[in-house]
Formats: sequence, C-alpha cells, structure tokens
Amino acid sequence: MIRDIIINEEPLVFRKDIYALACVFGGVMYAICLRVGLPDALLQFISATSVILVRIVAVKYHISVPVLKGEE
Repeated sequence: MIRDIIINEEPLVFRKDIYALACVFGGVMYAICLRVGLPDALLQFISATSVILVRIVAVKYHISVPVLKGEE
C-alpha cells in the first residue's frame, strides 16, 4: 500500500476487489470468537480461514465492490 502511494497509484486494497472487505470480515469473526472465549489457536485459524474463504468465493463468483466514479 505504501509503495502504491509513493508511486502515485491507487492502492490495491481500494480497487474493486474484495481485499479490504475480506479483512474486515476476518476481524469481525475474530471479535466474535474472542467474545465466545475460544482458544487462541482456534481463534486465529477461524479468522484466517474466513478471510481466505471470502476471497475464494469472490474470485469464483466474480464478486466485487462497486467503483465510485469521481470528478477528474
């Protein structure tokens, strides 16, 4: 992300792919599992797996976030 900003390009996480939303979903799963009281190893596994699964589903079914068109 820092590299993209330095070379004056739009960072990859802000493009139409689901990178940022997958990470937010993983964070929500982490918070839920933490609240439930799961062991740390299971907590981390569930969080990481949820991010990976969201990305796989997004790629397989061509799901993307809408791109906002701004004035240039």
